[in-house]
Amino acid sequence: MSCTSTIPPVFNLGDYAACDTIEVLTATQSGNHVFEFHFNGTIQKLTVSGTSGNPFSLDLSNLNEYAAHLFQIKMPDNTYFTHTASSIDYQYFTLKTKIES
Repeated sequence: MSCTSTIPPVFNLGDYAACDTIEVLTATQSGNHVFEFHFNGTIQKLTVSGTSGNPFSLDLSNLNEYAAHLFQIKMPDNTYFTHTASSIDYQYFTLKTKIES
């Protein structure tokens, strides 16, 4: 059996304390953005207000406390947010939450 699917590139945003509110990426549209977190075949959606030219403020207390999170961002016009770094276009992002003592 051959495998012909292509795995899209994923941009790693780093590790954060589970109770943090972080500012990540820069919105390219103003309005409500839906962060779609993919986990075990399900999608958890969090709506985050964004202002074009400003970073998103993401409250991590809404996510599992100790996990790696894979997500996409659906913009107000129903397209997916793209971040370009080192000439690579990313539509998938990951971050890790951890419990800090």
